[in-house]
Amino acid sequence: MVLKPPIEDQKAIADFLDQETAKIDVLIAKVQESIDRLKEYRTALISAAVTGKIDVRGEVSISHTQRKIPVAFQRAALAAEIVNRLHDDPNFGRVKFQKTLYLCEHHLGMDLEGTYWRQAAGPLDNRMLYSLENQIQRQKWFATRRDGQKITYVPMEKAGGHRKYFNDYWADYREGLDSLLELMRPLNTERSEIVATLFAAWNDLLITGLPFNNEDILHEVRIWHESKERFDEDRLRKALQWMRDKGLIPRGLGRATRT
Repeated sequence: MVLKPPIEDQKAIADFLDQETAKIDVLIAKVQESIDRLKEYRTALISAAVTGKIDVRGEVSISHTQRKIPVAFQRAALAAEIVNRLHDDPNFGRVKFQKTLYLCEHHLGMDLEGTYWRQAAGPLDNRMLYSLENQIQRQKWFATRRDGQKITYVPMEKAGGHRKYFNDYWADYREGLDSLLELMRPLNTERSEIVATLFAAWNDLLITGLPFNNEDILHEVRIWHESKERFDEDRLRKALQWMRDKGLIPRGLGRATRT
């Protein structure tokens, strides 16, 4: 015995299927029409090229050289260069790495498309940081390693393989990066935090376009995060003077930090 739905239901189902298959037929017809037009365009283009109506010389090389490289990979090449230069520094870990990236973007003017938030350890773009760590590990340049409470970076089998890409994307910034890394090298984690936070507070004030002085910079640091209360005012003033002496002075580049 075979169960059948009522005639009315069968008609409704058949009508529904007719409607849906009709829609599919229309889509198939549109796709086929597009294919036919592309074939016609291809034939016309080949004919024009063969008869000399258009000049295609150099088209391949131009399209290759102008191919846009994803910002994420450009950042990874820079990140690998920073890690390569500083990974043997006992003070270099995830915090110092992130602060160096922030200064690359806001001091040197490297466009990393970062979005930095006012976090306990200073300006931080967690999303970018973890993306970079994943990228340089996927490329087998450097891997993260937990050393107690600290995250450090260890070379992998293709360490150094980033240099070609770094030279391609960031050659114009090499001199500035050399100077910045030499400034960062002797700083421990806490000093890196202080310098980057002072720089970010100062830079944010410049971006507003309003007049300010040293007291305003220190105030910005004080209200940055409750963790900053552990830094006494004299220490912050000395760090600010050190930045001026070393030429680590903001110019209002990039976007302001977010709260």
